[in-house]
Formats: sequence, structure tokens, C-alpha cells
Amino acid sequence: MILIADDDPVYVQGLREILIRRAGYEDVRDVATGERVISFVRDQPAPDVLILDMMLPWNDTDLIGARPPAEDQDLRGFQVITELCKTSFDVSRIVVITAYYVPEIANWLREKGLTHILFKPAPIWEIIRAVRGIYPSESRRK
Repeated sequence: MILIADDDPVYVQGLREILIRRAGYEDVRDVATGERVISFVRDQPAPDVLILDMMLPWNDTDLIGARPPAEDQDLRGFQVITELCKTSFDVSRIVVITAYYVPEIANWLREKGLTHILFKPAPIWEIIRAVRGIYPSESRRK
């Protein structure tokens, strides 16, 4: 199963359709906040792949813009990864998508064990290649 963690419904729908129709994956789900990622991983079987937007809002209040953005709100993906590192989830199964091309961010992600780091706008073939690198085609159909 693939879990997309992104708050842009148009992007999520498009990516889901491509992963199902073009790449052949059957079970693609989504969440829109960091808290939901953590809850999903704790309460359900862990996803085979997590596609994580580094600018993901942490909770529903962030998502709807009910409070002013925090200084670090643009990088809530760090908080998600930090929390996931405290669980049994294998963070090497995360495909990070970020608009920030900063060496320190890439270094921090690699130190945490993430190797699939894509920069926006990532071509769809690059996302599919990263997903297949974690979740091979022979594993995706049961």
C-alpha cells in the first residue's frame, strides 16, 4: 500500500491516478496532515511506501489556516520524520518531495536514513521510479 501525505487535493488525486493507472499499484491512500500520518502508521498496517511533502501541515488547524503560520510551518515534514523515527516504521520507505533545495535539508534526511529525496517539480517518472525502488513491481499486486 502506498500512502500519499500531501494537503493539495488536486495533486493527490492526480498522483493517485498515475500510480494506479500508469504504474499499476492498487492500494493508494492519502492523508493531509502530519498528525494523520503518525496516526495512520500507528493504527494500521504500515504503508509499503510513504510519499511525504515536506511542507505538509501538522494538524487540521494548520491545514485550514485558522492560526497564523508558525515560523517553521513550511517544514512540518521534519516533525513527521522525527516522530516516525520513534516508531518501528522503516523511514527508508519514505519518498520525500520538497521545494527546498538546501544541502542541509538533504544531509539531515540522509542522516535519518532517507535516500529517496525529490525536488519539486519532480517529474512523474521520477516519483514512479522512487516508489518502485522501494516497492518493486512484483510486490505490488497480491
